[in-house]
Amino acid sequence: KKIAYLPQVLKSVNMDVRTLIEHGRYPYMGNYRRLSDKDNEAVENAISITNMTDYADASLTEISGGERQRAYLAMIVAQDTDIILLDEPTTYLDLQYQHEMYEILRKLSDSNKGIVTVCHDLQQSFSFSDKICIMNEGNLSDAKTPEELVKCESLIRDVFNVALRREDNEDSLYPYSIIR
Repeated sequence: KKIAYLPQVLKSVNMDVRTLIEHGRYPYMGNYRRLSDKDNEAVENAISITNMTDYADASLTEISGGERQRAYLAMIVAQDTDIILLDEPTTYLDLQYQHEMYEILRKLSDSNKGIVTVCHDLQQSFSFSDKICIMNEGNLSDAKTPEELVKCESLIRDVFNVALRREDNEDSLYPYSIIR
């Protein structure tokens, strides 16, 4: 009820998307394990937030990897916790679904959900995060806003062997570019 966790790799279980999302309500179900009106409302809200309306009745085994990842995210959203932890939420997703995933996470963050992700993609991390923790060999090197960290070129170079630059180009998918 406090923290939801979405691991990096998930199996494709044999059930429909709605049933998977309903599993997010498990902590709130009573002894009879039946969905209440509030539970059903949370499930419908999660389906809407994650753009899964067209897939709610589809089998998880019959939808794409990106759609499956969103279905699992919807399960986490239905859990309705204040904090959501995600380990590499865009693993194995094509660029369209990666961007869509981070847009959904941004909306959740904007609705006062604490979102913590592990992400190795610097452009995504800097583009969608409010604060970034740079880890190096298991230790915290620094934690700042993307705007502050991009100015720490030597730190980023020491950890990642590249640097980042902010570019205000409205045609770019990400406002931060990786530079040598």
